[in-house]
Amino acid sequence: MKKDDGGHMPAFPGVGARRKSRDIYLEHYPGASLRELFAGLALIGLIVAVPKIPDGDIARQAYGLANAMLQERKKEE
Repeated sequence: MKKDDGGHMPAFPGVGARRKSRDIYLEHYPGASLRELFAGLALIGLIVAVPKIPDGDIARQAYGLANAMLQERKKEE
């Protein structure tokens, strides 16, 4: 089952250029999902608040908080 990623509007999408020989190619970068953005922001808060959480646990907690934020967001729609 696919996790809710927060919808179709990614955070920080963009276009970049890549050079191969003399040619330049434009590449689309889809950006981070809203879930990934929420997890990253939660991760920063967790690291600052509780700096001794093991890496795997802190990542799980960050995504757990992101999932909770997405659920709360759905309630307000």
